[in-house]
Amino acid sequence: MAEHYEVFLKLIISGEEMSLGEVTEVVGLAPTKLCKRGTQKRPQIATFNEGSRWIYSFCEGENSEPGELLGQFFNVLDERKSVLLELSRKMDICIFFAIYKGGYFPAVCISKRQVEFLNSIGARLDFDIYG
Repeated sequence: MAEHYEVFLKLIISGEEMSLGEVTEVVGLAPTKLCKRGTQKRPQIATFNEGSRWIYSFCEGENSEPGELLGQFFNVLDERKSVLLELSRKMDICIFFAIYKGGYFPAVCISKRQVEFLNSIGARLDFDIYG
């Protein structure tokens, strides 16, 4: 029987002063969510975005092997490596990675190539794990 995973992978670009439209044009991907500086985060809570965020969700709850999806995601990012490196000089670049597996979270192995790639674009890796 195949293992059931729910995998979430996102590229998040954020900054205090940034043009969300310009990021979309430069990166060449359609964002799945945009958060403008000063807008309310949630309708029920009076908190506001301190900066802007451009979010591209590669997968949301995908039922596939996490390592394969991460490899596919990095292939998409690799095509934009020089652009992401340039953006990382003035904005924060984050890779969001969450895995859910039958209520348990498997260990995650990031290959040397993947770590080197993240370093080459000036990005940090953010794991979101809930128990």
